[in-house]
Amino acid sequence: MLIDAFASAGAELLTRTKKLANVTVIATAATPQLKHWLLDQGANHVIDYHKPWDTQLQTLGISHISDLICLRKLDTATITALLSG
Repeated sequence: MLIDAFASAGAELLTRTKKLANVTVIATAATPQLKHWLLDQGANHVIDYHKPWDTQLQTLGISHISDLICLRKLDTATITALLSG
């Protein structure tokens, strides 16, 4: 999962990850424009970081996140919840 992928470092990381690894990339965005841009950049899924993440991930059929790259500050409880799956 890539949090804040729309920043320049995140966009580069998204592009390189998709080229170098066979992984599913879930990115976060708050607007439809950013969602479409991230999908165009190679994200497999984009969730709205203003809405409950667990519900959105369940809707996508994702029950476990093995890796989390966060380019913004998150509280420990959120990180633990995401990785505990």
